[in-house]
Amino acid sequence: MKVHVYISNLKDNEFDYTIENPNGDSQYAPKPISPSVRIYELYDDIVHQVLHHNENTKQTDWGTFVIKLTNTDLINFLSKEEYKRGNRIFEEIYHKKTPAFIDGNTLLDSAKKLEDGEYLLVAQELS
Repeated sequence: MKVHVYISNLKDNEFDYTIENPNGDSQYAPKPISPSVRIYELYDDIVHQVLHHNENTKQTDWGTFVIKLTNTDLINFLSKEEYKRGNRIFEEIYHKKTPAFIDGNTLLDSAKKLEDGEYLLVAQELS
């Protein structure tokens, strides 16, 4: 399983948060406006919020889960220490052949540069 977490706009040329997936379970995901990170704890937190039907969350296709947040809420969400350190310990123990991935500071730095508004924090599983 390959996971990616990134920030996106609520709408782009091929995606609109307010519209249900017009293609059934086919991929329906927004385009990233930030680098993509592979932080399992962050991915799991987003997915669990969606599966628990928390406010402003939705599953847009079989492997894409999103949370709608203001940029201030996004910064607060991404400020957890476990996201900042990424997967270094996990990958050293279990995935020795997996290269190091960008840590959560990359997403946090991207969120800090956003204009006031609402954005999506996207957790996506790709096969």
